[in-house]
Amino acid sequence: MKIGFICIFMILLLNSCTSYDSIADIENDVTHLPFKSTEDGRWGLIGLDGNILIDNEFQEKPSPVINGMFHVKNENDNYEIYVADKKLKKIGNEYLSVGNFKSGLAPVVEKGQCVKYIDRSGETRFELKKYKGEIITAATEFQSGKAVFKTSSNHYGFIDTSGKIIIPPIYDYASLFYGEYAVVRKEDKIAFINEQGDEIMYFDQHIICQFLPSEGAFPFIERENGEEDAWGYMNLKGEKVIKENKRFNGAMNFINGRAVFYNSNNEAGLIDKKGNIIIRAKYQSLIQCNDLLIFKDNDREGLLDYDGNIIMKPEYKEIIPFISHNKFTYALDSDEWVLIDRKGQEVNSNSYDEISYPSSLLLQAKGRVDGWSDSEYWHESDYVDLEAEAEKITSLIKKDGVDKLPYRVTPAVFAEAYNKDYHVSDLQGKQNLEHYILNENYFDVKLFVDYNADVIVPEYSQEWVDSYWGGHFENVLSGYSYNNIEAEDFKLGVATKDKLLKRGKELYDAIYRIFEKRFGTKQDEKDSEDIYSTYFKNGNLSIGLHWIKQDKMSVIVVGILN
Repeated sequence: MKIGFICIFMILLLNSCTSYDSIADIENDVTHLPFKSTEDGRWGLIGLDGNILIDNEFQEKPSPVINGMFHVKNENDNYEIYVADKKLKKIGNEYLSVGNFKSGLAPVVEKGQCVKYIDRSGETRFELKKYKGEIITAATEFQSGKAVFKTSSNHYGFIDTSGKIIIPPIYDYASLFYGEYAVVRKEDKIAFINEQGDEIMYFDQHIICQFLPSEGAFPFIERENGEEDAWGYMNLKGEKVIKENKRFNGAMNFINGRAVFYNSNNEAGLIDKKGNIIIRAKYQSLIQCNDLLIFKDNDREGLLDYDGNIIMKPEYKEIIPFISHNKFTYALDSDEWVLIDRKGQEVNSNSYDEISYPSSLLLQAKGRVDGWSDSEYWHESDYVDLEAEAEKITSLIKKDGVDKLPYRVTPAVFAEAYNKDYHVSDLQGKQNLEHYILNENYFDVKLFVDYNADVIVPEYSQEWVDSYWGGHFENVLSGYSYNNIEAEDFKLGVATKDKLLKRGKELYDAIYRIFEKRFGTKQDEKDSEDIYSTYFKNGNLSIGLHWIKQDKMSVIVVGILN
């Protein structure tokens, strides 16, 4: 269904402190959080019930325990994955990037490899390498049994837990699925889609929408005629179930039949599904947590029931949202964290210097997440198909020339081939010509052609000069022309960039393998720790392949001699 509005989305992630029934189980079962007992201490993991699982174990902060697993950086700056147990059990390898386990799988990235999904034993279940010849560059964790992937052309699609592509990468952006819906963008068109990839509704003019549907509706802003923003609620048929009203200067999704709203003074209150005000807007913020609310007043946080009655006065700097139906959470009292129950009572006398929770948890608790970034969920591979990239370079070298040029090319033919306007001032005294012939994501290729004499030569005309003895002819410079000499040698300079910036030797090896297959005859040399050379010969054609390690760049030079 089309609605005649433009929609700018920031996507809903279900309030993690509420029941999952209003959208779907968000598969984010957090059981333990990272903590430090003292300011200068090491990190451990503590349960939401106050029981310590691991104490003073890690130099780096671990991730929360989600679905029984967590990860942490080691001394090599790589991630290791562990089963959440007092006896640490490591699974899998070391990784550049690690996601959380959702639907029994986690996305991981190893150096130089594509995104893989591993199971809870550390075994690879499947990998995402290419789609129709394009490299798959990144993928997300699973949510609602689906994950998003991105190709090298920046198109987005979806996979299921078997790795099967269920929605092809046809979108310019796609959010995660939360429950039945995701949001996608294709060119200027933004739409809700269902799990089959069908467009449920899309927008093309003046609606600002910050949430995916929950409980049959979503909040929106309609901007027309430059009027002041006004919020309302719309269903999936495009019907306004609560008309926009200027008393609503902000609105959250419905959770358990209630939604947080903000007035013109940016004060928070609570409404029902008919738009009736249940709690007057007078707080700095409200966060829904099942049968209670976290409220902020005078920069302190406390607890309310859904009728607005105070359960606990605002005493804490910060309260971590209650996760699902958990009985306890942590609150920041002065400079220490303490465990509190759902009545706001401190459970014991223990306190901790730091308790860490993921930013997504707070966003979930507020009923929203930035669906256009979701950076926490994305895992980008540094995988490059080196053989394919090397083929692009080596395909420039022909039996009788390089790219468009024969090996015996003259300067004039070179300039004509690349339609280059070479100025005399640039070429005086030069014995070489150069031109970029290939500019790719991962490297630039520049062609250098060397001559044994100047590229251009002066031209003279004879002019008569009168003198006492009758005059004489004198040679006068009349201009310049290209020298008619043939090239002495060709060189291809390959400057790596992006994902190949520090992988020049690997690209060198890939080119080496192609030349070895093509020519067979070779001679290897290692000039120094930073220079590798190989010479190939095929008839009268001789190719020198060199890898030179420089300060911040790896350069491959291919020299062709005939």
